[in-house]
Amino acid sequence: MGVTTDLLDASELVGLPEHCEEVLKPPPGQPALCLAFNPSGTLLATGCAGGDILIWNYQTRALVRTWQDGHNGAVRCLVWSPDGHSIMSGGADGSIVTWDVLSGRPTASQPLGRGAVVSLCPGPGPGQLLLTFRAAPPAVLTVGGGGIQHLPLAGWSAGDPPEAPEPAPAEATSAGAEAGKDGRGGASLAEQATSSGYPAATAPGSALIYAAMRGALLVVRASDLAIIDAIRVQAALRVSSLELDPGGTRLIVLANDRAVRVYALHAPAQGLEALPARDPGEVEALVAAKTRRPSGSIFYEERGALLRPSRRFEQQIERNTWSAATFSGDGEYVLAAVAGQTEHVIYAWNSHYGHTDRVLECIRGAHGVLAMAWHPQLYPMQLLTLGGSGSIFIWTKILSDKWTAFAPDFRELEENEEYIEREDEFDVVQRAATPDQSLPANVDADLDIVTRGPSNTPTPASSDLLFLPVVVQPESDQGQEDPDADAAGTVPNGGATPMDEDDSDGGPDLTVQKRARQE
Repeated sequence: MGVTTDLLDASELVGLPEHCEEVLKPPPGQPALCLAFNPSGTLLATGCAGGDILIWNYQTRALVRTWQDGHNGAVRCLVWSPDGHSIMSGGADGSIVTWDVLSGRPTASQPLGRGAVVSLCPGPGPGQLLLTFRAAPPAVLTVGGGGIQHLPLAGWSAGDPPEAPEPAPAEATSAGAEAGKDGRGGASLAEQATSSGYPAATAPGSALIYAAMRGALLVVRASDLAIIDAIRVQAALRVSSLELDPGGTRLIVLANDRAVRVYALHAPAQGLEALPARDPGEVEALVAAKTRRPSGSIFYEERGALLRPSRRFEQQIERNTWSAATFSGDGEYVLAAVAGQTEHVIYAWNSHYGHTDRVLECIRGAHGVLAMAWHPQLYPMQLLTLGGSGSIFIWTKILSDKWTAFAPDFRELEENEEYIEREDEFDVVQRAATPDQSLPANVDADLDIVTRGPSNTPTPASSDLLFLPVVVQPESDQGQEDPDADAAGTVPNGGATPMDEDDSDGGPDLTVQKRARQE
């Protein structure tokens, strides 16, 4: 539920989540494949394998909306607008759909004709999105009919049929194969979610980073979409995931081996525009020849490389492979989920010192981890993981209430103490206040309940959409309650509705008359 930080001990607000508090289960036949928070963290959107989009009230954990008829196939990715009034979704049918959040209706649909859309993220410029596809190079889409531009990809040229990346290892797709069916006899949820195509990310400084064939990372200048650097990831046959930290200075590279790599992003002093453009054919030849400098870059030494190896995390004893990885909301930790497990097993490392800080485990029908997302509120940290069964697992800290927030004069006791009553405790005698018990000088001043104090949550603008209004369903003729009303977050038939009592203008009670006619 919503966290009231005023009732919590400040020392408990920092640090990683400690346990799985709750599980959100989508309706039958609509397992979730992706999830995304609105900027304020009050609404959660999930894309389902059946083509629906579900909107959850995160504070009450209630399903408040179900959107349909937008995609002819699974919804693979979601992204919210900065003001929370619209959502863009990408589907397996190869289309991008824009939704109005208040009405729940699609306002625009754009078929791209390039295969399944795997991911959506903000692009290098305003009104732009960075798209990745299952079997085509990444592209920059300008919203509003501005066109689409493919990024250069070594080994793929215009006019040639795109070559799909190699499938994920068997152990990464075995989890949830039975429990994670899409409900229509298709591929398992794990198989759908690991079809990552060519992962891409937008880096600060107008640069785009994405994976190419043979374990290479390409850095492209956003202004002219020219390749300016290429990094070969050692011992990686396929890069499956790229994740930037909140500050945009570090990059997690997840491949189909047993290591989680972290690269530091460096911007040249002369700027990206001064770097020469590289020919995709030249890059492909150097990657095929396994050309690699100590810095990892194909063209530059350590000082000139745009991506420099920073950390490498792996478990030497368990020798795990990984299905998903991400930075914590404050960038202090690196988290990775173990692939090929029937339960949730998530390792958390300190991103600066490299030691293992925590291992999170959950066995309640998880069927592995497909994706992870953090709540926008930094403290206390709240992690959401998407299981192979299509359910969403909410990880939080174990918090204890600070009841002295209601009465600062009282002191909380760790254990029972014998209380000795004073002889004059209940006597009506005016006793002089000691210095410790004296009231502040401004005790009679007006209490300010309007001024907002400091908060660790993003401050929304007045025009931002934070919640959805409750939909009141009219009473049916039979007077029967709707069994699905509570799950949808609406007022059920037969509940407390306006005008149950006498009308304010003295008019008749229509509800009583209607029931009398039925009798």
